[in-house]
Amino acid sequence: MEKVTSIPLNNLYAWQQVGLMRLMMYLTGRVHEIIGDFSNSARVLILANAGEDGSMDTAAAYRTQVEISKAWGDTFTSLETLIGLGLREGASLPFGVQAAYHEKLIVPALKTRLSEATVAEGVFDAQLRWIIDAAMRLAGPDGLQFSSRLWRLDRDTREGMSTAIMQAVVDKKSAWQLAKDLEQFLGAGKDCPKWTYTRLNVVSSIDKAKGDLSGLLSGDDCAGKGVSYNALRLARTEIQRTHHLANDNRMAAMPWIEQERIVLSGSHPKPDICDDVVHGGENSDGVYPKGTIILPLHPHCFCDKRAVQDLNSFGDQLAGWVRSGQGFPGMDQYAASLGSDLGNSLLESPIAQAFGVWCFDKFDEISARMQ
Repeated sequence: MEKVTSIPLNNLYAWQQVGLMRLMMYLTGRVHEIIGDFSNSARVLILANAGEDGSMDTAAAYRTQVEISKAWGDTFTSLETLIGLGLREGASLPFGVQAAYHEKLIVPALKTRLSEATVAEGVFDAQLRWIIDAAMRLAGPDGLQFSSRLWRLDRDTREGMSTAIMQAVVDKKSAWQLAKDLEQFLGAGKDCPKWTYTRLNVVSSIDKAKGDLSGLLSGDDCAGKGVSYNALRLARTEIQRTHHLANDNRMAAMPWIEQERIVLSGSHPKPDICDDVVHGGENSDGVYPKGTIILPLHPHCFCDKRAVQDLNSFGDQLAGWVRSGQGFPGMDQYAASLGSDLGNSLLESPIAQAFGVWCFDKFDEISARMQ
């Protein structure tokens, strides 16, 4: 956690965005890998059921349809698990930000820090569960909850593959051509997993923390289309929504954060609603009361929030609160939320450690976290 504690407090939210983008990059590679593996399996099944001349009759098409549907079920379970883990990690990042603030602001002021071994590992468990449960219940612009969007992805993929298989019989396509059609429908980039692996191992997060996030998300190898694109769109949208719900929840809990400032993504391609928000607010500077703006503003939106704070003023208020135990309702609420852990380090919480993992660790450490 030394790297985490070395981050200046005014830069914590910039680093959180780096961590979120690296999470998205990891998920991009894994989605392409999972769907790419399925595409290869589907090709094997198609060719195995073809006649000696490479043709597909109705009986062979039906066998292929059944076998591919079963294989897709296993693949979809892997995708569902991956997205669920991504939701957990995206929601965990703001707890790491809180832990870093707490380490530098609260622990020294209280001077009652206990040994790190005494810190309850479950200090954030209840809050994280509440946030994820709340995110699952949220309806998006289409009126659907997360579970319904997952179901729609599964249904549309199965229907699309079944249609392609039966149409191949009608059009008298060869098994090889059917395999190529399905590969195009699935849309996985075969070089994307390698690209993301390399980027996660060599990209300098320090450079990216300065605001240029354009190279952290995708490259030509990961452009994606078809099922891969739809799966990534779903994953990114849901993880973003859950992350920002957690971020708003943690910002509201930290009394030293006074307002929120909306920052445009470094890879923002063209003007849209994001520009209106970034130039809105009372002073047209993108600053709003905490919790005013709900991110993401649209699918694939990577704008983020930064803290507006006066830490010197907060330090004076905190010192008075420590001496008198009163006169600072925000700290009363913060203390109540942590209970006996108020004077302890929170950095050892497994939930809070997500922040350091996604900001600094390389692919193998990240993969271990995503188990």
